[in-house]
Amino acid sequence: VFLCTYIFKGKIWGETFVDALIAAHKRGVDVRVIVDWLGTALYFTRPWKRLRKAGIKVYRFTPPRLFPPMLSINLRMHRKGLVCAHTGFTGGMNVSDGHVLECPDVNHIQDLHFVCRGPVVTELREAFLMDWTFVTNKDDGCPLVIPPVEGEMDCRVVLDGPGSPIDPLQDLLCGVFSCAQKRITVLTPYFLPPREMISSLVSAAARGVDV
Repeated sequence: VFLCTYIFKGKIWGETFVDALIAAHKRGVDVRVIVDWLGTALYFTRPWKRLRKAGIKVYRFTPPRLFPPMLSINLRMHRKGLVCAHTGFTGGMNVSDGHVLECPDVNHIQDLHFVCRGPVVTELREAFLMDWTFVTNKDDGCPLVIPPVEGEMDCRVVLDGPGSPIDPLQDLLCGVFSCAQKRITVLTPYFLPPREMISSLVSAAARGVDV
């Protein structure tokens, strides 16, 4: 079980996740967790700390340190991914009560999350292991197992971030915008498009695409 998340909190669902992860660990499952330092430091409820007491490997992404000195505010781990054997989950949902409509007395967040099966789960696992190597400074991989093909939807993982000398996500989106013929719909909480992406959207609108 590989879990990475920006926020890991919640008196109800945060604790529920912790109980399930500890139960898996006690069954002999290889459980690894990455939480973002800033995303978890902002909240008083930190149920993920129970995982360490249970012997589960938990690492924080770019926490501040004195020796050698490091304080990185902008380099954050916003990936939300969970890989359980041959099933993967990814999208925008953090581990928090606010993402569960049944939880009372919280400000709910509307988000999208996907369940994935098939070979793409291997890509989600490899993405996690790359981050795991970064936070642990150890190449602690595991045997490569590719799940059988399921469903009819083509899917792939596109990795992007400050460690890449190119910008694959921007290039991919600009290419998709350039090929659109009828409609482009963007749904995002953050919209700070670079000039190249703005040009692609304006060009699409100029040729009659509904943007």
